[in-house]
Amino acid sequence: MTKFMLYLVVPFVLLFSSCSTQELSSDWYPLTTLVERPDIGNERVVTTVSPYLYTSSLDWFNETYTPGSVPYEALRRHEVTHAKRQEASSSKTLWLQRYLTDKKFRYEEEKAGYKAGIEYYIKSGWAASPEGLAETLSGKAYGSMVSYDEALIWTKKMIADAKAK
Repeated sequence: MTKFMLYLVVPFVLLFSSCSTQELSSDWYPLTTLVERPDIGNERVVTTVSPYLYTSSLDWFNETYTPGSVPYEALRRHEVTHAKRQEASSSKTLWLQRYLTDKKFRYEEEKAGYKAGIEYYIKSGWAASPEGLAETLSGKAYGSMVSYDEALIWTKKMIADAKAK
């Protein structure tokens, strides 16, 4: 199993084990609970399987995403987008299976989430790095779902569109 798949499968396993949790405020709806999952490879990631938001460290999450900060709100918009799309699907299990196995579907889902976050960053006067975003979207964390060049074209367009609003 790849590291990418572990990021998404581990949350399901954790649903049936005891973990540290933190209640999310109602503005995260339909997400309700932040769950600390075991650290995999010492990477800091956030994963959504509605109604849960998973992180490798509650301390890291709370230090990095301070309520009211721009990064907090951008992440909230990104993850709530995922949660709403999962809730709208006929089956979260099938949604997750497709996300894990279909790179094109995964990329479309991530573009929806990133669009929400990028728009908020730009609206708030923050800079967004198309190169950094393209590196993330094309990297191992997302299972190399898209080429760097394709991701770069998309991120540049999203940033330009957000600035035009």
